[in-house]
Amino acid sequence: MYEAKEGTVIRHGNLQYQLAKKMGCEGHFCFYGFVGEDVQDRKQRGPAFFKISPDLSELSLSTLSFEVEKRFIGDICLSGLAGFRPPGLAIPTEMFETTGPRDEKKHWGVRVFHYFQEGAVDDINERQEKPLDIARTVKILMDVSQGLAFMHERDCLHRDIKPSNILVDRESGYLADFDIYHGPSVRGLSIGGVSLDDPKYFRGTKDFICPEIIPSHSAIFPKIDMQRFDMRSDIYHLGMSFFIAITDEHPLGVGDDDSLYLQMRKALFQEPRKAAEINPAIPPEADKIIQKALEKDPDKRQQTAEEFRQELYGLLLLLMNKREER
Repeated sequence: MYEAKEGTVIRHGNLQYQLAKKMGCEGHFCFYGFVGEDVQDRKQRGPAFFKISPDLSELSLSTLSFEVEKRFIGDICLSGLAGFRPPGLAIPTEMFETTGPRDEKKHWGVRVFHYFQEGAVDDINERQEKPLDIARTVKILMDVSQGLAFMHERDCLHRDIKPSNILVDRESGYLADFDIYHGPSVRGLSIGGVSLDDPKYFRGTKDFICPEIIPSHSAIFPKIDMQRFDMRSDIYHLGMSFFIAITDEHPLGVGDDDSLYLQMRKALFQEPRKAAEINPAIPPEADKIIQKALEKDPDKRQQTAEEFRQELYGLLLLLMNKREER
């Protein structure tokens, strides 16, 4: 598995970036890096968040993800990276290709982000060894829902919302990792003979698989139909992320060792647990929002990200009132 060395210097234009603390991400690696200096005026710049595809010279998931993310930026940032930046979305401040260290001779794809002090939601849970406070989680997911609503309004789907893809800067939440995004500029795209529209090609995280992309007639031998994934599927992932953030458990009891087949069966037939069964302090109003988002039938879920955000806002007001009454 690829790892860049701590202290590696990446040069781009007048800037030098030095990689610091490593943070693992699926498929590639993320790094906390410190931008060293502008070699022209010697000004120091603050910490940054890096994501690196290590070798774009070969057809690989890294190559595909880098191309898809470039197209996402073209669809979502109306004037490119230097222009409008929608709230609730972790958009790179810079995205470029460069040559890696001399001893590696690889063609790198690099994204540079704002520095997210808290890291991802699952990082926070791991550090504090307990689930997130429910009010804090609601505020974070309200921000993420706003960003997702912006995407959906432009016919864009994330397709991989999960706690590790929700970054936190102080108390604000940002939806990240758009490498399997689907939107206007990706439809019909083929890279190296790989079609990103192939309905049989599962793109996502297997323990977050949505029941609607598994045709019911294939319950015995489940198959995938990615064409069935729509904005309500993103909302299903929001509901799962909410549950996991406040319980640190999976709503369907899915384990790391479960096969894709078993996870598909659970998605189709197993009813999600209630969060209050794990933590009795969680109010029934929170479970109501989660259970609605996790309905097997997409027509019974919140139909838009804005509807999900409004329900979270009502829950936040309730939580604040309860705290004031104490």
